[in-house]
Amino acid sequence: MLKSSLFVLLLVMHFASAAQAAFIQDRETFSGNIKDLNTWEEFISNAGSSITQNDGLTVISGADYTTQFLKVGIGESVRVTATDGPNSLLNIFLTTNSGGTTTSTDFDSSYIAISQIYYFDEGRSEFSAMEGGRGGASGLVMGSIIEPVGIAHGLQITRLGSNLAEFTVFNIQGSSLFHTQLGLNNIPDDLYISLYAGNAVFHDVSVVPEPSILAMLIIGLLVLTSINCHKKFVKKV
Repeated sequence: MLKSSLFVLLLVMHFASAAQAAFIQDRETFSGNIKDLNTWEEFISNAGSSITQNDGLTVISGADYTTQFLKVGIGESVRVTATDGPNSLLNIFLTTNSGGTTTSTDFDSSYIAISQIYYFDEGRSEFSAMEGGRGGASGLVMGSIIEPVGIAHGLQITRLGSNLAEFTVFNIQGSSLFHTQLGLNNIPDDLYISLYAGNAVFHDVSVVPEPSILAMLIIGLLVLTSINCHKKFVKKV
């Protein structure tokens, strides 16, 4: 009985760790220069696109990088620290990933996103919150700020409910710059994380609370409860 219970829990923890491989204490830092393609998958849109890693993830010319297993659900947040390049758009998506590695994230069936675009001639960063899918999107401009190119920001999406999300932009000191909520239509509860850019560096990705291990532990406890109940039933019979 004890051995079988321990085996189930170890099995559960093994799969939880595999699903969370690059996320150490809920955080991916893209350390080193070898991409973790067991945790992430990449879409390279054209010959000029690229994704490289060197203690940070550099995404060029419309490529995107999406979690293979890790999802963000209701009551959870994803926060990404990123530095945008001149005249470049970067997006942090929570997406269905329906297109997988065959198409850009903005052509997935459904997504929500927070975006930054830096207008080099104006010396201005603009931030927006969006929902969309299949190449179309709607949303609102959260605000803009005059600043030099190459300033890092924290971009966060929080799933408040099935039909509501919260979007926040932080400066590098952690103070909130812009904040808004957006009503959602027919967006699934659990969505993959995807990083898209024309020319940007992503420094880290954090998920709060840690969804995968918590969910796996709950499943493991349910399995153990089911096994115990079944054994008690068999003994009575």
